Amino acid sequence: MTAVHGSDHRRPGAQINAGLKKTELRPDSMERLLPLNALRVFAAVGRLASFSRAAKEINVTASAVSHQMRTLENYLGVPLLHRTGSRIELTNAGKLYLQQVQEGLAQLARATRAIKAAKSERTLRISCAPSLSALWLMRRIGRFTEAHPHIGLALTASRNLVDLHNGEYDLAIRYGRGVHEGFRCDLMSPNELFPVCSPRLVRGERPLRQPSDLRHHALLECADGEYYDAANPGWHGWLQSAGVYDVSSQRYLNFSPRLLMQQAAIDGLGVGLSRTLLAADFLESRQLVCPFGPVLELTSSYYLVCPAATADRPEIAAFRNWLIAEAQESRARLKLPAAKSR
Repeated sequence: MTAVHGSDHRRPGAQINAGLKKTELRPDSMERLLPLNALRVFAAVGRLASFSRAAKEINVTASAVSHQMRTLENYLGVPLLHRTGSRIELTNAGKLYLQQVQEGLAQLARATRAIKAAKSERTLRISCAPSLSALWLMRRIGRFTEAHPHIGLALTASRNLVDLHNGEYDLAIRYGRGVHEGFRCDLMSPNELFPVCSPRLVRGERPLRQPSDLRHHALLECADGEYYDAANPGWHGWLQSAGVYDVSSQRYLNFSPRLLMQQAAIDGLGVGLSRTLLAADFLESRQLVCPFGPVLELTSSYYLVCPAATADRPEIAAFRNWLIAEAQESRARLKLPAAKSR
């Protein structure tokens, strides 16, 4: 012990002081000591070459700007500005330092924006019936992402029922009656059933003027089970409502999924039965027409479903409001014969 102390020619406590100085030079300690407000003031003064304009920009007094500049120069130990009357010029050290400070502040601003954006961004995981996804939702989903750029979407088209309580999905768009205990179920729009076909068939060799004219055309059906509901009719129920009883079963063509059936109708292969939202865009573009009624009101429709506990989350509420508004607008734009209750 004595030999060690005897070999140190510095005054007592020198080792402790040296250790403190070494600690003060660590980068994290330097960052804590940086006069960040003064750096912000210097960036404004250097860019504007004026104390008064810098003070106005950052909403402080000119004397406060002068004080911050003195603080920064004392901290650095070098002058950053030449002051000649009201004129301000950067020294060579000031010019070099200004460039570095501006780059550093810009990097801080970018990092701050990124953190805030990441905090505010939410991804909604949505399960949707395949037909509605393909024939209606995907045609307008871009409007939601444009209006809500910080809400991400992960959309899955599936007929399978999903567990909305296990966190895999936030929302489901499902066809049915909209009665599920413990869930909020919002009706997207009323739902009707009606015949659709290509405009070519309406004015073709065997024109479609009334329901009995269906005897001369193929009837297009969809057998994918997505819309099974004992209370909702297919062709059999619709023909009964129309008072037509002598259409041969040999005139039926079956397709799965529904997207194929609707495309077959567009291509003029026959007459299909469609529903409000599934046909909306195609009727508006005149790829399909509804040649005649009856238009049948259905007891089942599309519902947006989510757990009641999460229904008021801002991103879920935003999607719900947008979806219902889009669906109701689509329904309002349709020009169909008057609907008939069953």
